[in-house]
Amino acid sequence: MHQVKDYPWGLVIADDRAGIPATCTVPLDGDELVVDVEALLATHWAGGNEGAGREVLQRFVPLGQYTKAPCGGFVNCFRVRSARGRTYYLYSGVNEVSNSCFVATLHSVWEDEDLGNKPHLPVLVY
Repeated sequence: MHQVKDYPWGLVIADDRAGIPATCTVPLDGDELVVDVEALLATHWAGGNEGAGREVLQRFVPLGQYTKAPCGGFVNCFRVRSARGRTYYLYSGVNEVSNSCFVATLHSVWEDEDLGNKPHLPVLVY
């Protein structure tokens, strides 16, 4: 797994105070992610939609049981397929700024080469 994009100050991808968009587009070099914002917010209590990816991501970013995201919110690890069919993980934080009013902040985008993102080369057996 490697980091594709870093947002040191965070990128707000959803703000309930301004109305939640259905989707948010995150541009990457030569690719783009269309994030279902409502699904991301719906999974924030569980820490995201991807448990296995979260375990792998723990080796690179602080994702302990009581760890907060850099924005101060709940950590969310969300798996997304890109327009080109590659698998990425969004490391974000979700803040509940008031009762049932949420702000989602994207901190980094990670790509997992083990999930079919590597070119498949034929294996030669002698």
